[in-house]
Amino acid sequence: MSKKQLSFNKRRALISFVCIFAVVLVFVVGGVFIGRWWVKNDPMNPWKVESYQSDMEEGNLEHLLLPMNETMTIDVENYAKKWGVENKAWKLSVADSYVRVDEDTLTPVDRGWTVLTLQITDGSTVYSSDIARIVVISSDPFKSVSTAEELSAIRDDLDGNYILTADIDLSGMEWTPIGKDANFTGAFINPESYKIKNLTMKNNVLDGTVNSYTAGLFSRSVQAYFSGIILQDVLLDLPTEKELCVNSSVGGLIGSAFLTNIIDCSVNGDITGQGTVGGLVGYMDGGYCLGCTFNGNVTALSCENISSPSIAGGLFGKMDGRFETSYGKTYSVTCVIDCSVNADITGEHIAGSIIGMECGYKIKIEGCYFNGSLHSENIGKIYGQTHNEKGQYKKQVNS
Repeated sequence: MSKKQLSFNKRRALISFVCIFAVVLVFVVGGVFIGRWWVKNDPMNPWKVESYQSDMEEGNLEHLLLPMNETMTIDVENYAKKWGVENKAWKLSVADSYVRVDEDTLTPVDRGWTVLTLQITDGSTVYSSDIARIVVISSDPFKSVSTAEELSAIRDDLDGNYILTADIDLSGMEWTPIGKDANFTGAFINPESYKIKNLTMKNNVLDGTVNSYTAGLFSRSVQAYFSGIILQDVLLDLPTEKELCVNSSVGGLIGSAFLTNIIDCSVNGDITGQGTVGGLVGYMDGGYCLGCTFNGNVTALSCENISSPSIAGGLFGKMDGRFETSYGKTYSVTCVIDCSVNADITGEHIAGSIIGMECGYKIKIEGCYFNGSLHSENIGKIYGQTHNEKGQYKKQVNS
């Protein structure tokens, strides 16, 4: 075979390869477009609809606890009946990866919480709504807490699950916050509305060497869950002497909380501290608060040796907002819903009826009310002060 003929054969083979590749590419791309067109226009496809209706669930989302070693089945037909929709097809989805969805079954993947969304179509309209917050907790069984000793023992297993089973009186005890040296990451529930009475803390939480502290029934929590906890006749006085002043976060229930769910909890009493002080939580970064109340007095004193302002809030001294975006929808992961405050609130620099300082984005506040008085250089009906994306502070008087 001559060199000229060999070169010709190579060119012919190359041209054949290019032509075959082009034909395959046309079929693949054409198939994709035809498939998408068919899905959209197929008269038998139940998701081929002309209208959408969202937010079918009125009121607050149900909170469902899902232990790590269990699964949960969602009764989709029950929602279809409640919404009055003929169920031709449905989809369940979650906002993030803490939970895996397999048809109607939820399987926990990691500790945390997420929003569960249901879509149902009758063939002409898609009905969609967030239906629940799924809170993934540890697989530990719930341990009974009925005495002051058992309550204090929570600090020995901060990842556990606990249920209050009797009234507890802490009179005569100088309480050391649970989670002072490590974060509480478990669940603490009170379905029978028992009370924890006479929680008292003074300067005993300080050891003379720390330069900051967080104080409350619990010191710090991360991705924890609290439901129905009732604190009655609380006295927190931490501290009042200027020379002992440190940069603190003080709250009746929790000093500092991160991505924590707090449901139907209440605090009654007097809360005093330096730095950031709230009736329920001193500082909160992300999380969900529903149906909580505070009654009493909140006082935040200034620190002469620290530049940070003193901030007082009826529920939260300071709150950072967080949000996540999934499936094109933005979810606020910092919400305060249907809460109330009846209190006198004093902050030497900032005071807010619900939140002393909002220092983040996408905080959702709905259905909250305040009765009482505010005393400070900067006051606001909801926030004492906000902090925008440029790092600038803005007074919220009459907001």
